[in-house]
Amino acid sequence: EYATPVVDPARNRILSGTSEGLLYGWNAGGKALFRYPAHAPILASPVIDPQDPDIVYVVTLDGIVHAIDIQSQRIRWRHRILGTLRRKPCIDEEVLYVQSEQQSIIALSKQSGEELWVYRRPTIEGIRVAGGGHPVLTDKRLIAVFDDGAVVSINRSNGRTVWERDTTLDLDDDFLLQDADTPKFLDVDTTPVIAGNSVWIASAAAGLYELSLTNGSVLRRFDQYRTVVGLAKQGNTLVVASAEHGVMSFDLPAMTLRWHYDSLKSTPAPPVIAPQGLVFVGETQGALIVLDLEKGYERGRIGYQHGFSAPAVVSHRLGFALSNGGTLFALSLQGSSSHK
Repeated sequence: EYATPVVDPARNRILSGTSEGLLYGWNAGGKALFRYPAHAPILASPVIDPQDPDIVYVVTLDGIVHAIDIQSQRIRWRHRILGTLRRKPCIDEEVLYVQSEQQSIIALSKQSGEELWVYRRPTIEGIRVAGGGHPVLTDKRLIAVFDDGAVVSINRSNGRTVWERDTTLDLDDDFLLQDADTPKFLDVDTTPVIAGNSVWIASAAAGLYELSLTNGSVLRRFDQYRTVVGLAKQGNTLVVASAEHGVMSFDLPAMTLRWHYDSLKSTPAPPVIAPQGLVFVGETQGALIVLDLEKGYERGRIGYQHGFSAPAVVSHRLGFALSNGGTLFALSLQGSSSHK
């Protein structure tokens, strides 16, 4: 399972989509509230309308966007996009922004599902990594990452490019030419993390970047940190999860390494930081691990044979994690300890 559950504190419920094409709702005590059949795999987190928490937006692998009224369990609208959908949409007061695996961003009216604009990039041929970081909103722009190694700032009102940064330009010829028969993954997989006037992203091949939010220029690049799968930030702490390096914590702005956890048994899922000073990291073929944010030691784990590919989610004193086997775990977060 890849769709992180979503907590709706206004209605005291949890929403979760599954690869079987079902959207489930539970209350905080685990009681089933509803089940919506989307008829295609749901691999991205649902999005709750902040202005009307009874409206939920769900994207499915077959390219359909569903706007659902949870209270009545009826469809408000559906919209088909030419492409597959694996990434969580983002939303503002009037528009839902959807990213397809065909290198496009589509802006849809929340009220009707009408297409307002489309931003397109050339489609990548050959083998590539499925899924990746979802777009994020900042001021009047949208920041998105793509399979061709590009990071793009887009004007939310019209879909025009504000700036573009191509991370493949930082790769030397030796890297591109070595092992010519081996596929090179050049994509930017991480959801952008905004930190003041900077945006942090990571390219599978080119490393970890701090870019200017204003113009996309490279402020700093750490090419030694490759195969990064996810970033998380709280205060002056940046947590980086990498298939090659494990989990690392850095102090900002100096980027001083605070701690390094390298006892993962498989590729990690993107990290999640809880306000209680905890870091949740799933092993895609192992356990859900809870680390201490300050010192990096292991505070607890949930061992599960199927692993955890979807990032956990936290809300106040509760956390939720959906395993690859389809089991939803509820966690109580109580300051100095966490337990199931």
